[in-house]
Amino acid sequence: MLVRAPEVGCVSFVGGRDTGAAVATAVADLGKRHILEQEGLNTWGIWNHSDWDTLSAVIPKLFDYGKQRCTAYPRFVVQRRLFDDFLAAYLPAVRTLRVGHPLAVEHPTDPYPRLDFGPVINAAKAKELHDQVAEAVDRGAVPLHRGAPSEARFLPGQDTSAYVQPVTLLNPPLRRRCTTRSRSARSTPSSWSTRRRNYWPP
Repeated sequence: MLVRAPEVGCVSFVGGRDTGAAVATAVADLGKRHILEQEGLNTWGIWNHSDWDTLSAVIPKLFDYGKQRCTAYPRFVVQRRLFDDFLAAYLPAVRTLRVGHPLAVEHPTDPYPRLDFGPVINAAKAKELHDQVAEAVDRGAVPLHRGAPSEARFLPGQDTSAYVQPVTLLNPPLRRRCTTRSRSARSTPSSWSTRRRNYWPP
């Protein structure tokens, strides 16, 4: 394996868990330095926080790149005493997110709409994401926000089966698909992955 070569002084790996485990196993007996960034969902911790205006401005940016970027964290762990303040900052910011077709205008001369997201890769992926939300709710998660589609943001008669609206879940079950899997669904620059945000009050 290349990572065991004496010419390699340090291994930095970004990828899946299985391959990451193989890399770690391959270099363990060599004492070689290695950094592994493996699939999963990163988390923001909200502790002893008071700058809610700044957080409100940052929250929509967390959806940028549709989880194609490691800093677009999809999950929050919130200090229990701050939970009410967190919701007051978080939910209004999430409600500003706009999903639709980038060419949906009433007249040809109208400016293009300002949107945050288009479709995921296909209708099958959208169904998978909806099923994950349904599974989490069946197992006790509480939906705090479910985005609703706006007809004005789509073309007349458009098939919208590949669109997924933002969803916020409170206390999603551990070790379920919605809390343990990365949700990459990109095929072209105009396709995004899911925009689900999960968080727990400790």
